[in-house]
Amino acid sequence: MAADLLPDLVDCPDTRPVRGPLVGVVNSLREQDRIIVTLGDLAELLPGRAPQSTARALREAGWLFSMRTRGVWGFSGARLGAPRAPGYLELHARMRVRPDTPACIAGKTVAMLHNWLWRPVGSAIGMPPGVKVPRCLTDLTLHRWDPQIGFDEFFGLPVWKPETLLCYLAARSSRISWEDVQEWLWAVCENLDLDLLLAELEGRPRPVWMKTGYLADVGERPDLGEALTGAAPAGGRGPYVLGWRERNLPYSVWDSPVRVPKYEIVDHLLPRHWCPKLGFEPFEPPKTWELD
Repeated sequence: MAADLLPDLVDCPDTRPVRGPLVGVVNSLREQDRIIVTLGDLAELLPGRAPQSTARALREAGWLFSMRTRGVWGFSGARLGAPRAPGYLELHARMRVRPDTPACIAGKTVAMLHNWLWRPVGSAIGMPPGVKVPRCLTDLTLHRWDPQIGFDEFFGLPVWKPETLLCYLAARSSRISWEDVQEWLWAVCENLDLDLLLAELEGRPRPVWMKTGYLADVGERPDLGEALTGAAPAGGRGPYVLGWRERNLPYSVWDSPVRVPKYEIVDHLLPRHWCPKLGFEPFEPPKTWELD
């Protein structure tokens, strides 16, 4: 008796029915929850047939679709309801064939995947400075950063920890959009671990320590701000400017940059995008930074 497709695959869009042993291959891919398929997978699922021939037949029937990564395909019958990282199918594909690729999910996507940011954001990856970006990943936004700590995981993909995200915000503020920061910064800070934060900051310059402490304080974790200012390395004093690209924009008196002596910070960013707990009375004009 011929095998039948699983019930939830019968009406899969843009696919045609397959016959014989190919039915078992499609059913197995669905049962194993595969989203990426390699030649090795096909050889294992249908050992009596050349995997290239199996791939060709499944592509013609619409069950496999091409990827930029060579030697892999996406599976059309994957569970669409599963919370896959949006835009990261190509990263899944790359990791299947080159698991040593030093790429990870980075940027504000980290906040979105933790449900700290509810609106969708563009997919971004992080890679260490100087490492060539694989051609298959060039469509993703790139953040150059070399984490000092490990990663979290999302469906098999490495993801920045919140400590890494906060340090990156402090060190590379111009690489992140801040217009919705009030929605997620407090949630990032709520999930910080001091030991991991100190490890992530190890070896980084004093301005990054002070800006990270300031962001933690603004994010309703003044305990972490105190700890970081006490542990920050020596090497001169501020003021350190948060938001270099914004400093020459025309501001009204209500949008003026604020000086935060405790952290040796002059902040051009958060006065425009943050409401609670900036360290000054919100109904009085903040002090502007005047050059000596």
